[in-house]
Amino acid sequence: MRILLHKVGAAAAALAMLQMAMVVAGVAQQTVGDCDQDGSVTVDELVVGVNIALGESPVADCPSFDADGDGQVTIDELTLGVNNALKHN
Repeated sequence: MRILLHKVGAAAAALAMLQMAMVVAGVAQQTVGDCDQDGSVTVDELVVGVNIALGESPVADCPSFDADGDGQVTIDELTLGVNNALKHN
């Protein structure tokens, strides 16, 4: 019985790790700063990100800038957006 419980526990842990990896992979595929999800970050999208960071616009205007999902856009997230803009241009 103990062996069976151990195997079930190990399988549950492996499944939980797989689910977590799938969630992280989904987040990683999203390009930070790509408001219209077209695969690139443009200057106007960067401006939206700055306005969100300054509190002039809601995060809902471009949720992709909120890379960590904390409801804010921070300098490091703006930097990710700028880096993404430079990669595609």
